[in-house]
Amino acid sequence: MVLGFAAARRGSTQAFERHALDLSRPMTVNAVAEHLGVGGDVIKDIPKREPHRRFARPRLVRLRRIAIDEIAVGRRRFLTVVPDLDSGAVVFVGEGKGGDTLTPFWQRLRRAGAKVAAVVVCDRFLVVKRFITRLSDLRRSPHRRAAEQRRKVLKGSRCLLLKNPENLDPDRDQATRLAEALRLNEPLAAAYSRKEDRRRFWAQPDTASASTFLDDGITPARASGVAMLGKMADTRERHRDGLLADSDHRISTGPREGTNHQIKTRTRLAYGFRDQEFFQPKILAIHEATSAFVG
Repeated sequence: MVLGFAAARRGSTQAFERHALDLSRPMTVNAVAEHLGVGGDVIKDIPKREPHRRFARPRLVRLRRIAIDEIAVGRRRFLTVVPDLDSGAVVFVGEGKGGDTLTPFWQRLRRAGAKVAAVVVCDRFLVVKRFITRLSDLRRSPHRRAAEQRRKVLKGSRCLLLKNPENLDPDRDQATRLAEALRLNEPLAAAYSRKEDRRRFWAQPDTASASTFLDDGITPARASGVAMLGKMADTRERHRDGLLADSDHRISTGPREGTNHQIKTRTRLAYGFRDQEFFQPKILAIHEATSAFVG
């Protein structure tokens, strides 16, 4: 017998499943199960079917701009996520973080008939983050060898290095403290002077200006005698095309960061996910979700 209000071989009606699915967007599985008076396995099975039915095969031929990111979802566990930067929808989720993880995605693109003419754009957020990490390492190196009076000056200088000059607090004398820390650490001072160059690079109006600015910064960095600056100059040279592509393709990392934040929020709500078959459909539907603590 075929029933219009329930699918074949299901122990619940379509109305019940829709209601449970709506509740599961802001609530955890256990909270929904307790609220509806059913077992957790019943609720857990519904999101596995619904997002796969709606989102498992997105129209890849319409993709224009994507991001590729890896997200830690547990101890030594990673997912590779590919969001559509225009719609915010996640179009692929793969377990792992190696290049092979994306092989199924490239295969699906070819089968979809997508005309791939990709331009790789370096993520300015990650470029700046890597430089700040190197700057912090440079600060810590002489800090270990510093005399006591110098140690007091260098201690706590990391937050000052991260701030833009216009954001230093005059009431707390932060500009003076930063100047003193740079005076005691010449390699750090040389590297810090390049921090402003990086901000100015992203503000260049066109590719030609950005190319000239990049060249003007690489040579002095290599001649500075600071090993970290030399390595960073070599890195910029290797990724030159990706850095300059930002001038033609102004890509915001906001959608990617928003997706990552929602995934991490859902992981915290559930105290981690052990069932990837359940977790991945959640990610595919995450652009429609809102998270809230309920209970």
